[in-house]
Amino acid sequence: MLKVQTNVAEVNRDIGRVLAAVPDKVRTGLLKRSAVKFIRLVVPETPVDLGYLRAGWMALLRLPVIGPHVIPAKVSQGRREARERYEEGETWILLVNAAEYGLFVEEGTRYMPGKHMVTYALRRVLAELQRGGLA
Repeated sequence: MLKVQTNVAEVNRDIGRVLAAVPDKVRTGLLKRSAVKFIRLVVPETPVDLGYLRAGWMALLRLPVIGPHVIPAKVSQGRREARERYEEGETWILLVNAAEYGLFVEEGTRYMPGKHMVTYALRRVLAELQRGGLA
């Protein structure tokens, strides 16, 4: 797997630090509002040739359920019973675009400068989070 260090990764870490100090119940709401704000900011900034890159922005919410955790129960009536409980994990949002060339538009190539639309949108979201939340 190829890992790319970009300005986006730095801003994403900063957003994570800001959200780490927020209680869990408030964090989920802030993440959802941040994702909506990001989409609203990045779409107009995304350059258009055919419109595939601009139309491809999505925000996917990962629910805070890790999965069933089986808890063994006592033996009753000659059979072992178990009950399932769902553990909660971290809530996070994945911002995606299906266009394979999106990274080249964001970061640029040796033939064209980068547009940095994702970095711009994430920095705006971070600035609003630092000011006290998204309205």
